[in-house]
Amino acid sequence: MNFYFLLEDEKSFLKVLPQWFEYMDFGYSRVADIQEVKENNYILQSGHGVTQLVTKVLFDTLDTILLNPGKIDKLVIILDAEEL
Repeated sequence: MNFYFLLEDEKSFLKVLPQWFEYMDFGYSRVADIQEVKENNYILQSGHGVTQLVTKVLFDTLDTILLNPGKIDKLVIILDAEEL
């Protein structure tokens, strides 16, 4: 199984999430690009803030996944909840 994590955050969570995965013994390896995805991989991508994420990056990400069938099993979108 392969995951694609789309993050609202553009700095800290890109650093924290891989460390958290390692601590939790997630068992998946990070790759930089969808072309590198084999088995038990994950991709982290910044959405560059919520506005950019919902107006552009989400659609670009969906296009990327659809243009690479069989590579990604789960898309996970992570949004900050700091204002709630």
